[in-house]
Amino acid sequence: MHSFKGERDTAGLLRSLGPELVIVDSSADAREASAYALDRDAAVLHISVRSRTLRLFQSGAWKQSVRPGPRRPSRSERGRRTLFARGAAG
Repeated sequence: MHSFKGERDTAGLLRSLGPELVIVDSSADAREASAYALDRDAAVLHISVRSRTLRLFQSGAWKQSVRPGPRRPSRSERGRRTLFARGAAG
């Protein structure tokens, strides 16, 4: 495994190293790496910390998986909490 600063001729770097899997954290590098992956039958994993998503480029297509985070309560759950809070305060 090697780590390199991205967004500087990513495609050229990948062609010289020839990896089977590339992990990137920016959209620009994901675009360049996916072009490389098409030519070399490799895979690209794009990790976005900001949007909490993982995308896998394999066999010419992106597949997205959203990382589950804290679930937002439903309306009925919020309503029950409000009623409980009112009852507890009264």
